[in-house]
Amino acid sequence: MEEELRNLVKVCISVLISISYCYYISSKIPKGFVRLLSLLPIFIIFLLIPLFFSSLHFCAISAFFLTWLANFKLLLFAFDQEPLSPLPSSFSRFLCLTCFPIKTKQNPSSNRIYNKPKWVLAFKVILFSSLLHLYGKNYHNTLPRLAFLSIFTIHVYIELEFILVLVGAFLSTLLGCEIEPVFNEPYLATSFQDFWSRRWNRMVPSVLRPTVHIPVQRFTARLIVSNLGSHLFLSVAWSCNLSGDSCKEDAVVSIATSSGLAPCCCGVYVRYVCLVVCPSTTEI
Repeated sequence: MEEELRNLVKVCISVLISISYCYYISSKIPKGFVRLLSLLPIFIIFLLIPLFFSSLHFCAISAFFLTWLANFKLLLFAFDQEPLSPLPSSFSRFLCLTCFPIKTKQNPSSNRIYNKPKWVLAFKVILFSSLLHLYGKNYHNTLPRLAFLSIFTIHVYIELEFILVLVGAFLSTLLGCEIEPVFNEPYLATSFQDFWSRRWNRMVPSVLRPTVHIPVQRFTARLIVSNLGSHLFLSVAWSCNLSGDSCKEDAVVSIATSSGLAPCCCGVYVRYVCLVVCPSTTEI
C-alpha cells in the first residue's frame, strides 16, 4: 500500500506538470496540427500512467480519468473545441475540466450535485454495504454465475456513482459552479440507445461525439457525396455527348435521383453539374 501511495504522489506531480505545460505553453501555439504535435508527449504520458499502479481501482480510475477522457479533451483542445475552449480564465479550472469527468451546467438550476430523494441515496448505501459484506464472507463464490454477474454489475454501478458524485460535489464547491450529474438513473433506460447516450456515464458520449462520431459522419458524408457526384458527372456528360443536345434540368434531376442523391441536394447538384458539363445551357 505504501508503494501505491508513493506512485500516486508521483502520478499527481506528473499530471500537474503536464497540465501546466498544456495551459501555459500549448495554449499559446496556434490551433491545428502544430498544437496537436505539441500535445503528443502529454498523450503518451497519460497513456502510460495506469501502468504505474498495481491496484485495480487506481489503475481503472486513472485509465478512465486520464488515458481516456483527458486525452480526448486535449485532442479537442488542439483544434480549439469545447470543453477546454475558450481557454478557462484560471489554471485550477483548466486542470479540473481536463482531468476529471465533469461538465459545467450552462443553465444552473440548483447548487446540489445529488438532487435525488434522500431515501434513494440511503438505499444505495445499504445495498453497497450488503455487497461488501457478501464479498467479505466469500458468499459470492457459492452463487450461480448469472446471479454473481448481476450482483457485480450493481456493485460497479453504485461504486462508480459514489466516486463520481463525490468528485463532482468537491469540484462544484471548489470551482463555484454547478456540475452536470454523470448518471441519470440508468436502470430506467428504455433502450440501449437511451442507456448509452442519455443515462449511463453521460460524460463519455459528450466527449466521443465531437472526437469520433461527428468527424466520421462528416468524412463518410463527403465520401458518399463525392462518389455520387462523380457518377452524376459521368452520366450527364455521357448523355449529352450521345444526344448532342445541351443539358436539360429535368434530365439531370432524373439522373441524380436514379443515382440515389437525396431530393434536398438535387437542386444544388443539378445547377452545378449543368454549368460545368454543359456551360452553354441558358435554362439554368
